[in-house]
Amino acid sequence: MNTTNETSSLKKRFRRNRWKYIFSDVLLWFILLLFFIPALWIILTSIRIRSEINAFPPVWIPTGFSFDSFKILFGMPTPEGAFGLGGEIPVISYARNSVIVALVRTTFALIFGTLAGYVF
Repeated sequence: MNTTNETSSLKKRFRRNRWKYIFSDVLLWFILLLFFIPALWIILTSIRIRSEINAFPPVWIPTGFSFDSFKILFGMPTPEGAFGLGGEIPVISYARNSVIVALVRTTFALIFGTLAGYVF
């Protein structure tokens, strides 16, 4: 008899708190969407046509897609006058420089952080 009372009280408690759970789920999904919007905007901007990138007010949903920016990035041939860039972009050089700077900074941070920790 005792277990049925416990079960019914748990059901009542769950019914009472159900709206709290629903509200917290909706709130968390809203916050997730809010944080995802900038990443979505970056992805959509990378495949937009140039007239939509510079449009004011901004175009939220692209009407046309173009991969010219990726073609320029990787040195592939593009239509005449795509984004007004004549040559190719040295992506490999930029990536190599970024890796070198990151490794040097990390090494210095580890060395001086270890020394400072030892001092304290």
